[in-house]
Amino acid sequence: MELDRRLLEMRSTIGSMKDEQKIMESALEERQSEIKMLRETSKGAGKETLQMVALRESLKQKEAEIEDLKRRLDEYPAKIWSVSTDDPSKPTCKHNCDLEYDKPGSDRGWKE
Repeated sequence: MELDRRLLEMRSTIGSMKDEQKIMESALEERQSEIKMLRETSKGAGKETLQMVALRESLKQKEAEIEDLKRRLDEYPAKIWSVSTDDPSKPTCKHNCDLEYDKPGSDRGWKE
């Protein structure tokens, strides 16, 4: 009898320990998953930092180019365009601009 009671106690203890082991294993897996995620996040942050460094270098280069262009612009005096003759947005007419009226009934109207 005494042995049966002790055997039942031990089986109960073993069952409780197995349950506790499962809980511990589950917690361990969760912690390992968190650690893995944190490592990946820190790697991403490292890449982000490298990207930020590259962007800063690019920004510095562009700022230097802008300063160089400003310096060049200051070195050369601005040319003042005459509205009547020098305006590049108004090309001169170098072809025959005479207009002829089409024959009556034509759908075009005026003809160059």
